[in-house]
Amino acid sequence: MRARISTVADQQWKYAFQFSLPIQAVAPLSRDPNLLPLAVADVQPSVSDAAQQRPSRPPTNRLTTVNLDVQSLIMSLLPTADLSALMRTCRYFLDTGLLALCARIPERVLKHGAGVASFYEFLRSHSGPLSRTHLITDLRFHLPYEPLHYRGTQSKAERAEHINALLGILRSCRNLRRLRIDGWLKALPASLLLHTLATSLEELEELTLAITGRRDVEEKDLRKLGRLPKIRSIAIQASSATGIQALQPIARVLVELDRIHLHEFGPTLQFANVQKLGVSADRDPAWLENITTTFPNVSKLVLRPRVETLVQHRCYNDAGRAEDDSLRDYNRLQWRSARAKAWQSLETIWTHDLCGLYCVGVPRRVHALSVPLERPQTTYLFPVILADTQPGFLELRVDLSRLSRSVQLDGLGLVDAPAGSVVRRLALSLDFVYQGYGCQEKPLLVALGRGLCALSLTHLLVRYRIGVGPLSPPDAAAVAARAPDYATLLARSSPSLRWIGFDICGRGLLSWEVSRPSGDGMASSTVDKTPMLTQRSEWMGRRVLEAEGMDVFTTDQP
Repeated sequence: MRARISTVADQQWKYAFQFSLPIQAVAPLSRDPNLLPLAVADVQPSVSDAAQQRPSRPPTNRLTTVNLDVQSLIMSLLPTADLSALMRTCRYFLDTGLLALCARIPERVLKHGAGVASFYEFLRSHSGPLSRTHLITDLRFHLPYEPLHYRGTQSKAERAEHINALLGILRSCRNLRRLRIDGWLKALPASLLLHTLATSLEELEELTLAITGRRDVEEKDLRKLGRLPKIRSIAIQASSATGIQALQPIARVLVELDRIHLHEFGPTLQFANVQKLGVSADRDPAWLENITTTFPNVSKLVLRPRVETLVQHRCYNDAGRAEDDSLRDYNRLQWRSARAKAWQSLETIWTHDLCGLYCVGVPRRVHALSVPLERPQTTYLFPVILADTQPGFLELRVDLSRLSRSVQLDGLGLVDAPAGSVVRRLALSLDFVYQGYGCQEKPLLVALGRGLCALSLTHLLVRYRIGVGPLSPPDAAAVAARAPDYATLLARSSPSLRWIGFDICGRGLLSWEVSRPSGDGMASSTVDKTPMLTQRSEWMGRRVLEAEGMDVFTTDQP
């Protein structure tokens, strides 16, 4: 007990020094939730007779005496752990720091039922004036469809508790403006969830809802979402059991539609406000006409894999190539005639495979394109796709765990592509095995370095990604330790490169600006000159990614 008191006292001294507060003013936080907030400035320290004889001085600046806006700014800059510790020092900081803490809630995805129950308890929804529900305006859930820990002896009790907590949050947080549900518990009926959303969230403006894998979603339940009084944006990841006709009642506010298999079309069926569309490319010759008529204003296209692609068709034989070429020729004719004005606002394309985009033959110059690194049998498709889309930013997705020696590492034909010179910004998105990291990306980066001299890149980003689980500190340190050597290698290989970045699983960004000495008269070209790398802060690196549009596929991951 004495050791615990000492630890609390050490924390109080730490924050008293950091914010120039007198230590007497930092009082332990009372555990009684019914106490009214106690202003720290009202707690006056004892003053000795000697101190009373000293001349009066201007009051010392305190965090509690500065403007409330300044207080909020300071607290918004504190790391979450430090902010939480500060809020535990006294009642005053508990109340003033609550806004800053709630502002960070959208950054935390509620992924477990136990976390949902804990968050519901934090809200104090039944505490009257002490309730915090009015502070919540943005939430995101991603709950497992069938949690493993529900298979124990108390699975029914846990399931009921977590479902009640989820519904309680949605019913009590009536100031929600934005809500994203990437998945919810299997035991929660879709009709109950959709009814709760439609009847409780009258202030809701933006809704993202994933119903993938669920077969209990009915049209009458989806229709209720269109009755939300302030809703202006609905994004849905659909299910194979959800027909497009069922979404017609919310066509007015539907702005994103993904993972839907289109089986029925009609002359009056149109979703004019859908801007992001995720769909599988069908081999029906009428597919292009139907899709561009039903969704005329697409700006972001996500091409999902076709069913036959997963089973048999991989474009690795002559018959498959001939079929792709025939379909592409037909679609290209449609783009030049009847579909000439379709999708004029198309900006980004993300494709699961090369053959799907090759067959569609989109003749639109786009801002960003994301493609996978595939087998050598399909590399002939890549130069054609580059010529079609002419992207300013190219993301090349590489799965290092599946990368075989047979794959051409010199950039999927990028170096040899005639249209490769149009690419100014390139990102390598590397999926790797994080246990026992061992320089898995080195052969790829060395091979890329050999071909950079043929490109006109100005910005290059290497983005590390992992599928599941956290990145261990030793592995993250190993990745960061090798980044400077890789940056130097790549900077020497490209005469036009001005910026290099290494994004380590979103947990840290290392970046360098590349400069080269200016030539004197008839001096040799800048290719022969040793580049100088100047490391920049993570904040400046993020600014570069945003300004150059290189984070388009991370902030809005397909």
